[in-house]
Amino acid sequence: METWSNLGVKRTSLPSSSLNHSWLLEVPQFQYRDIVGDQEHAVNNLFGMPLELTTYALGEKSSSHITDVRTSPDGESLTVEFHDATFTFHSQWLHDSQMDDGPYKEKIADTYTNKNSFVQIQNTSASGCGIKTTLEVSWNDGKTARIPSIWLRLYAPLVARHHGNETAQNTLQIPKGWLADTLVIPEIAYDEIFPEISQETTLRIYEAILHESFPGVLKVTNLPPLVVNDSQRKGENALVAKVLNQIFGTVFWHPRRTQDSGYPIASHSDKRGTFLPNYDTSQCLLPHTDQSFYYMPTRIDGLHALEGESENTFVSCPAVLQTLQEESPELVEPLFTTPLAFGRRTHMYSPPQYQAATSTTITTIPGLPNHIHRFRWHPHIVGALLSPFSKFPTALLAHRKFQEIASRDTHQLKFSFKPGDMYLFDNCKVLHGRDRVLAVPRTCIGHSVPEQAAVDRWREILTAKLMTVLKESWLVHVPLAQLYELDKIADALQTQ
Repeated sequence: METWSNLGVKRTSLPSSSLNHSWLLEVPQFQYRDIVGDQEHAVNNLFGMPLELTTYALGEKSSSHITDVRTSPDGESLTVEFHDATFTFHSQWLHDSQMDDGPYKEKIADTYTNKNSFVQIQNTSASGCGIKTTLEVSWNDGKTARIPSIWLRLYAPLVARHHGNETAQNTLQIPKGWLADTLVIPEIAYDEIFPEISQETTLRIYEAILHESFPGVLKVTNLPPLVVNDSQRKGENALVAKVLNQIFGTVFWHPRRTQDSGYPIASHSDKRGTFLPNYDTSQCLLPHTDQSFYYMPTRIDGLHALEGESENTFVSCPAVLQTLQEESPELVEPLFTTPLAFGRRTHMYSPPQYQAATSTTITTIPGLPNHIHRFRWHPHIVGALLSPFSKFPTALLAHRKFQEIASRDTHQLKFSFKPGDMYLFDNCKVLHGRDRVLAVPRTCIGHSVPEQAAVDRWREILTAKLMTVLKESWLVHVPLAQLYELDKIADALQTQ
């Protein structure tokens, strides 16, 4: 049985009397107070439009997920009335996105090589029940496709015109953050990860760390007894690497370390730790993201304490941004547009490494400027702003304000990091730091997982589950946020 201490996750459903043969999908909620009040945050989709899905008892006839379909007079657009919202799609988009012929267009890749005018719709019809409803569309080039309605509804906020909510995609979507007094870090027991980890446990770990509505931090408990020796202090055969490998399938391969070797961070009162590559880190380490000097920083970080004790910190970047937007909205934009150079030299390696990357503090999903992908911040290794002369004063104030908010007691979750503790966290949205060292010698081992590996593994598990709902060909191109939503819908259907 899976153990999830303090996870604060619940699944609720509406009473049968509240709606006639319908239910509102309420996906798992991580409960913490909103920065401006005692509001609970639920998981919504990436584009701020929660799905509501109507189902019907077996044998009912009026069970279509689509209630009406209207083709424009010129045949170049199609308006689809779902039970919960109405959207208008381009005929050409429907034509290009259909996957009845497979996801790779093996016969002819004509989506972007065709120089002819846009296709027109000739005929449409909806059939099927509930989540199995399909929309059949025929075009004037002779092609016909049967498009799953739930697939189309998932894509609608991305590509279609939403009747009555056309400004939804033009507002900055800040992920849900947490404050220091509102978060209880969720936990997972080591024996739920080893010797075998279930698909359900894996998905819950991914959700707790990676999903934007969850805290982004997870503690692994009930670890095996510690054995501390020089080999362990060097990070050899690191337990944190073993845990990350089991959950995510791989770990980051550093060019100067073996794959299973962790990164030692040490604080010592004498010379006993001088053989370690990151020796005598007794100073305060301000909250930061790791590998800020990489163009592609790793996504998942893991830290395991071997000996000594320190007071460490976690900070929710979305909470910092939300506070900044409330207090000084004019300072938000420079965090998205002002580049900075992050760089370091590492003489502890032979030969020395010189690493640097230029980026903004906040980057968005490519092509979706209102949807945040990553926070990148490291006050110890960042250089001067690479800002145009006229924008420099405002840009500097913005980054000073970001650092000031991240340093507040309200935003820094402080905790005692002692031998046997292990934390996994999202390096894209959670800053981590060290406020002070409480006992030496102190050694902890860090390791990480590349972003591509983490999201590929998540997609792999979700796709395997969802092939009971849709054919594989319709899942290949679905964005991860929508794939996650579809999984929640499928889970809810199976519990009915």
